[in-house]
Amino acid sequence: MTKTKSKLKIVMVGQKTMPAIDSSRGGVEVVVEEIATRMAEYGAEVTCFNRRGCDNGGLSEYKGVKLINVLTIRKKGLAAASSSFFASIKAAFGRFDVIHFHAEGPCAMMWIPKLFGKKCVCTIHGHPTKEQVKLILEVFIGNLPEYLKNSLARAVTVA
Repeated sequence: MTKTKSKLKIVMVGQKTMPAIDSSRGGVEVVVEEIATRMAEYGAEVTCFNRRGCDNGGLSEYKGVKLINVLTIRKKGLAAASSSFFASIKAAFGRFDVIHFHAEGPCAMMWIPKLFGKKCVCTIHGHPTKEQVKLILEVFIGNLPEYLKNSLARAVTVA
């Protein structure tokens, strides 16, 4: 009996929508669209968690990528944080092999799926400010000496 190779299941978190229509198309959306559609072409099962209320033409699939809208609080300053929070919860309980976070703000929710043992990837678009770097270090590393002590005590692979 031969074991069949299953498709890698990837979910994208942090973009406004995919595909982006005109005004909601920024750098992050361009990158997510390119990565997601190419991964789907190579045989991965790709899902994009889009912000509810952002226009993607009413599509549920685009070039082999499944599109799902997540709950979004549509108030100034809350849309990105709320959609990332709800997408992270959905991803934590979903059957995904990898959760790919895009941009600094959404990456702050990476701890949620990590609590459930999910593999996460973080892509920071552009050059972060000193304040953004400090926030990322505080969220992901916390106490640096303690982090280094613990990580050096076991084998660490960075990909």
